[in-house]
Amino acid sequence: MKNKQHRLTFLLGFLLSSIIISAQVRVVDNKGTILQIDSSKWAIGTNGVDIYNKNMNNSGKVGIGTKTPVATLHNTGSTLLGTSNLSDFAADVAIGTAAATVDAFTAFNIPQATAGITLTLPSPTANTAGRMVFVSNTGSVPLTVGTTLVTVGNTIQFIWNGTSWAPSATPLKWYAENLSAPATAPVATGAGSIALGDGAMAETGDMFVYGNSAGAGATGADNSNFIGSSAGNGATDASNSNFMGSFAGNGAINANESNMLGSGSGTNATFAGNSNFLGYNAGANATNASQSNFLGNSAGANATDADNSNFLGFNAGQDAANASFSNLLGYKAGRSFASNNIGSNNIIIGTNISLPDATANAINLGGVLFGTGTNSTVIGDPVVAPVAGGKIGIGTNTPGSTLDVKGTLRLSGSTSGYVGFAPAAAAGSTTYTLPS
Repeated sequence: MKNKQHRLTFLLGFLLSSIIISAQVRVVDNKGTILQIDSSKWAIGTNGVDIYNKNMNNSGKVGIGTKTPVATLHNTGSTLLGTSNLSDFAADVAIGTAAATVDAFTAFNIPQATAGITLTLPSPTANTAGRMVFVSNTGSVPLTVGTTLVTVGNTIQFIWNGTSWAPSATPLKWYAENLSAPATAPVATGAGSIALGDGAMAETGDMFVYGNSAGAGATGADNSNFIGSSAGNGATDASNSNFMGSFAGNGAINANESNMLGSGSGTNATFAGNSNFLGYNAGANATNASQSNFLGNSAGANATDADNSNFLGFNAGQDAANASFSNLLGYKAGRSFASNNIGSNNIIIGTNISLPDATANAINLGGVLFGTGTNSTVIGDPVVAPVAGGKIGIGTNTPGSTLDVKGTLRLSGSTSGYVGFAPAAAAGSTTYTLPS
C-alpha cells in the first residue's frame, strides 16, 4: 500500500510539473540565464524562433530595466542597433536585397569614395509602415539616397511609409529647398564650388552657381559667380567673373574678369573680358567689347569693335560699329540707325544725339558744340598739351577752323554792351588778320 502511495505521489508531481512547464516559455537572457516566462502572456512565433506578446489589444508593455514600463517597449538602458558596413558604390544601384539589408539591419555605414552616386533602399519584405533605417556617409564624397543628399560625416534617418522610404525630417541646412526634387539635379564637381538649382552646374573650381541651368556647360569659369536662370550657361573662358540675372553672360566667350548684371546682360558677348555690362540686355551680343563699361537698358547691345569704351544710358551705343575708345553718355547717345554708324574715338554727351556716319575722333555735346581732330593716341602717358589740328564748331558739325561759329558771334562787355559779328547776307568769305 505504501508503494502504491509513493507511485501515486510521483505521478501527480510529474503531471503538475508538466502542466507548469507547458504553461511557460523558455528564454535565455543576455547573461545566459535560462528563464521561464508565463505562456499565458507570451508565445513562440509560427517560425519557431520569434517571441510575441499574446496581448494583442496594444495594452501590453515590455520593460527592459524597469518593472513599470510606460511604453509598448520601454528600455531604461542603451540600445544597440544591428549595423551593416557596406562598401563604396561605383554605380547608381540599390544598396542590396531587402533580405540582406533593410530586413536584417537598422543602420548602414557607407564609405563612399565615388562622386555623383545615387543609391536606393529596397522595399522591405513586410511593407507595414513604421520600419526605420539609418544611413551614414563615412566616406570622402557626398552621396544621394533616393532624393536626399547625405553629406560626408552625416547620418540621415529614413522611415518606411508603407510604399516608399522617406527621410524622417529635412536635414538641417543653411539653405531652404522645395520639397519637390529638381528635374535635373545640380552638379558641383569643381573643388570648393557650390551649385544650387534645377540643372545648375559648377564644373570648375571655386564657383558659386545658383539658378535654373546656371553655369551649365561653362568652361574655364573658375572663381566666378553665376546667379540667375541660365546665367553663365555655356560661357567659356569666363573666370573671375560675376554674371547676375536671367541669361546674364549666357553663351559669353572670353569674358573673364567681367561683371554682367541684369537680365540678358552680356548674352552671347564675345571678347568681352575685363568689362562691366549693367542693365537689361546691356552688352548683349556685343563683340570685341573688352575693357568696356556698358550701363543702361540695352546699352552697347549688338555693338561691334567697341572695346575700351564707355556707354552710359538707355540704348547708348546700341548697334554701334567700330566704336572703340568712345564715350557715349545719355539717352540713345551714339545709337546707330538707318545709314548712320559712328566710328571710333568719339565723345557724345546728350539726349538722343549722335555724329555723322563713320565720323571718328569727334565730339558732340548736346547737339550744340562739335569738335573734330580729338586725340586718338592710346600709347604712352595721357596727353596734356593741346592736340594739333583740333577744331571746335558751334552750329556746325564740320568746323573749318580752330573755332568755327555758324551764326552770330557776340562778345559782351564786362558790365554792359557787346560787339556783334554777323555773317553777310550773300555768300562769301572774309578773313581779318589781327595785328602782331
